[in-house]
Amino acid sequence: MGVDFYCGDIKFGCSYGQWGDIRKEIILATIDYIQDKYEKDKELYGNLSEDLMEMKSFLLVQKSSKNVFGIEMDNTLHNFIVLCNNFQFINCLNRFDIGGLFALCNQSDCEGYYTPGNSLDICSLFDRIEPFVKKYSCYDCIYNKEGRMFNRIYDVFEESYKTMKKLSIC
Repeated sequence: MGVDFYCGDIKFGCSYGQWGDIRKEIILATIDYIQDKYEKDKELYGNLSEDLMEMKSFLLVQKSSKNVFGIEMDNTLHNFIVLCNNFQFINCLNRFDIGGLFALCNQSDCEGYYTPGNSLDICSLFDRIEPFVKKYSCYDCIYNKEGRMFNRIYDVFEESYKTMKKLSIC
């Protein structure tokens, strides 16, 4: 059993465990992206926007090799979803064009839908964090076309926003 994503004739599927791992690694890559953006903006502009400083504090507090958000790695996805109950946090994600992380992680693993707008936000997120995903095992499932017999998850989300059709989760 697993999770399948459909939009028109484009499909991506994997096990529930693999989908959980993919989302967790996307969260971690997004944290890496925010850290990098924070450091580069600090170097370029000196004074950082309050939004970026808030985002850094939300995502990077107590980050270490063992903990993310000050919690054990095994709970990363669950605790990210809990963190998403904070509207200020959601605004920060949207401010830095990574709101697709909220859409991606706050959806059922079965019998659900992503809207074309959700899909566009998720592809925008994927575009921004690609350099940071390369160190994670989920990279090939999202980006790599070479040697793949099946679609990438990016392909399904892209099909959704380009055709303006909902993406179905089964």
